[in-house]
Amino acid sequence: MHLLQANNLEGYVNKDTPCPSKTTSSSDVAQPNLAYKFWCRQDNHVSHARIISLKERLSSITKGMSSVHDYLRNICSIVDELALIGHPVDDIDLVIAALNGLGPTFREFSASIRTRDSPL
Repeated sequence: MHLLQANNLEGYVNKDTPCPSKTTSSSDVAQPNLAYKFWCRQDNHVSHARIISLKERLSSITKGMSSVHDYLRNICSIVDELALIGHPVDDIDLVIAALNGLGPTFREFSASIRTRDSPL
């Protein structure tokens, strides 16, 4: 969020910066609205940054001291958010991310999942 604030983009996320109309009228003639084009460009930057942020979180998430339930719930939250913004996570990528973050305590479990003949 600090990056958004530093670049004055926070309003694109919290909806304080609404999307302007596509056109403006001057003397009853519709013309392209430059503010709309600018808004779309900024919104794309924010969306791209959000996708990268979520994918980085997914690739680096670890179970740590949390329960397996909480760990998987956190992963599902990230995956759901990616799906909502049009970037669903492939099932295999999801399994890999979940297994990678489990740590050495689950080494045997991870190995058995990775070496299965059939997908989960």
